[in-house]
Amino acid sequence: MQIKKGVRANGMKPEILLAIMVADKLWSDNGQSLVITSITDGTHSAKSRHYIGLAVDFRTRYFDESTKKAVFDELKADLGSEYVVVWHSTHIHCQFNGAS
Repeated sequence: MQIKKGVRANGMKPEILLAIMVADKLWSDNGQSLVITSITDGTHSAKSRHYIGLAVDFRTRYFDESTKKAVFDELKADLGSEYVVVWHSTHIHCQFNGAS
């Protein structure tokens, strides 16, 4: 696992650590090292869960589209309905929303 320079994790909640652990295994199973590109840092929408330690972004630019889709689908399935997993062009965003 790697953390992009400048990424801050101060205030990160345990639910995001779980998401990171699950993602780390998925990336490894697909021949890549997980790269975290944002936790509580960066500029996001005003109501972003990054600002309260409940979101994380994972780099995906090294995956081909079919592998990215498979990793995305498996991450969503493994984390379950309490998490929202969003596909972006350069990363996968994951946030904890709690019981739905």
